[in-house]
Order: sequence, then C-alpha cells, then structure tokens
Amino acid sequence: MPDEHFLDVLTLSESGRRALIERLLHWRATAQPPNLVGKTLELGPRFVSADIEGKKRAPRRHDFVQCHQPHCHHFDWPSLRPVPPSFTQYHTAVRIGKALQAGANYHSQVYVASFDLDENSTAGNEVVIKIYQPSLTPCVPELEKLCDKPERWEPLLSCCEEEWAYRQMVPLQGGFVPHAYGFYHVILPNAEPAIAFIMEKIDAVPSDTIAESVHNRYGDDKNEALKAVWSGVLAAGHAIQTCNLMTTDERNYYKDVLWPRDSFTQPGPSFPVLIDFGMAAPLRPGYHAQAVLRAVKVLDSLQFEYDIIRDWLQSLIEPVPGGEGKLEGSEIFKLLDVPDQSAQYWPRWLQGWLVERL
Repeated sequence: MPDEHFLDVLTLSESGRRALIERLLHWRATAQPPNLVGKTLELGPRFVSADIEGKKRAPRRHDFVQCHQPHCHHFDWPSLRPVPPSFTQYHTAVRIGKALQAGANYHSQVYVASFDLDENSTAGNEVVIKIYQPSLTPCVPELEKLCDKPERWEPLLSCCEEEWAYRQMVPLQGGFVPHAYGFYHVILPNAEPAIAFIMEKIDAVPSDTIAESVHNRYGDDKNEALKAVWSGVLAAGHAIQTCNLMTTDERNYYKDVLWPRDSFTQPGPSFPVLIDFGMAAPLRPGYHAQAVLRAVKVLDSLQFEYDIIRDWLQSLIEPVPGGEGKLEGSEIFKLLDVPDQSAQYWPRWLQGWLVERL
C-alpha cells in the first residue's frame, strides 16, 4: 500500500499531497466501477475512524435526554428488524452483484453484494456494500492545484464521517437506519486502497409506489395522509438528532429516505429508513430544523400540494393552549429538542423552506 494514504490527507505535508494526487489521478484513469460486478472483493482489517468532536452544545431538555433508547414518548417507533443471519458470522470476502450507483464523480460506489462466494446467493442473503473510492470523488481533478490547502481535501474523508455516525446510531440500527456489518479496508482491482461499508439491504420501493400506497389508504383525506407521512419522517429525524448527530447535505434530504415495501399497506404507522451519512457532524444549535426540512422535501417528492404543506408548517409554530402565546408552547417544541433561544428564528426558516426549496 502506498505510503501516502488518502486517509492521511489532512496531516500529510504539501509534498506528500502532491505524491498522493499523482496516484489518485492514475487510479481515476484506471478505475472501472461497473466492471467490479461479479468480482470477489477481499475484506482487509476493520476500519474505525477517529471521533468527531463537536462544539459544546446547549443543555438538552430533560425530556429528550433518553430518547435514543427506544421507545421515547414523543413519537411511535418502528419494530426492529432482525439482524441479518450473515452478520453474526465472520467473513473475509464479498461477491459484488448488481451496481446501484457506479461511475465517476460519485463520493461512493454502491452495489448489492453477498457473502456467498459461489454465486448461489438468494435475495435473503444479499447485503449492500458502499465503497468509498477516493480517486472518483468529484473534487479530485481540482486537488492538483490545492496541495497547500489541506481543508479542501476533506471530501476524500466522507467514509470517516459515516463510520463515526453509525457508531453514534447503534441503538437505531434495524429500525430507523440499516444494520451495519462494518467498515473494512479493501484493495480494488486497479490496486487502489478504499474503504468498504457493508450494511443491511432494505427491501424498499420508489416514491411513486409510496404515493400510490398513501392514496389507496387515505383516499381524499389529504390531512390524514400528510400526517401519516410527516409523523414517520419526523420520528426518524428526531431519533437521529437524539444521537447528537446531523447530516449536512441538503441535496439528499429526500433521496436518503427509503420506504420499506409494506409502508402504508398495513394498519398502524409507517416509518422510513434513513441512509447516507457520508456528510455527518455533531448536532449544532440551529440545525434541529433539518428534521422538518427533510419532511418538507419528502412531502414534496410524494406530490403533496404546496398549500397543504404550507398549512402544516404554519401549524407547527402556532401556540398551543396553555402556552401563554409563546412560540415555546408550539407543537414543534414538543416534537424536537429545539433550544429555546432558537425559537425566534423558526417563522423565517419555515417561510424560507417554502419559497426556496419547493
């Protein structure tokens, strides 16, 4: 393995980064992600990233401190899916199957895979493998001119953020997030070192199928339909935040939401599974709004009308009886661990989401 490893980009000297970019450009030219399908990939040592330190946060509201221990009283929680049987065993390799996301300019390459190396795997034995292939990171062509600016190389380290995030979310695995088998060092066919994350494969369906299921269940009762969707999405966001975690990629706020196949087809609430924590950080004041923003984006993707989304957002900040007319007494403050000092900004944020993001 080369001395200049992409995981060390922030501590390498400028000359070390110049040596690394030469290798990255070579690997980028020789990378063929679609050709990995059908290949067996050896798993190297387990990868554990350094902890990510966050700024000191405001004291938690006492009723939210234990929310990451199912089941808190703020939302319903999904039933936990069993750990995949293959995750209880030790494996040294995986066989790569169908490509889900493969090609240049992705932060990661994603495939269906299996621990069954004899090509006789069934759907029940399938997993998802997410390969952080640094040479294909979108910023790589620009890095040759940025060897003196280590902070511009941070996108190469998104595997570190996701590994750290999954360690924070252990209580949520099998519910709001997939079960994780682990992160491993691997060497790709072009001799490039990479990090591979193996996780549970969620039997999910696309948004148009979910929209149809919601309509079939609730008919013309759009308010009940909206409540059914947003309560599940907000519950997932609430659970993530109680792990003191946030994501920083707003572009994927609805794409990182998977709906299991039976969503909205059975009695009781339905919940999404959240994926893609390659841009994660400790929760910062003011970012509690992310949970609502994700719900807005999901509602929009499921073709809910602008007016009904607007009315729902407005209802979140209306004072409730006994709240003495203060925003702190509103529904949003019962649902999310929002610091009191953020209250004054919520009306402006909600209006911005409607105008700028729908």
